[in-house]
Amino acid sequence: MLESTIYIKHNRISPKKLRFILDDVRTMRPDIALTRLQLTTTRTSKVLSKALKSAITAATATLKSTPDLLQFKTLLVEEGPRLKRMRPGARGMGRMFVKRSSHIKITLIQKNPVISKPDTSAKVLPVGKRSK
Repeated sequence: MLESTIYIKHNRISPKKLRFILDDVRTMRPDIALTRLQLTTTRTSKVLSKALKSAITAATATLKSTPDLLQFKTLLVEEGPRLKRMRPGARGMGRMFVKRSSHIKITLIQKNPVISKPDTSAKVLPVGKRSK
């Protein structure tokens, strides 16, 4: 099967937040998932919808397919590099906090279109001889 993979790195949002929305999207078709993400108002859905829109565009160009024939093969969120920062703590000490980032990997494949075959089980009778 043909597939198209897109990898978007260094998103400044934690992987835990992305995975929360990703579980709902994974079962849908990519074009339906994109419309659902665009209607959701969270920051996470905005980041994920941009990535998914890019993946659908790349897949339609490379696979020469329409968006309704695509389906998810893999949809992963991995941890990216962490930015370690300090904030003031008690008694003049500094407390460490971590700004997490994430990588998104989307692989789309083209599913085979279902072509309905004509029903050959029905018998066609000549015009003059009808069954009663």
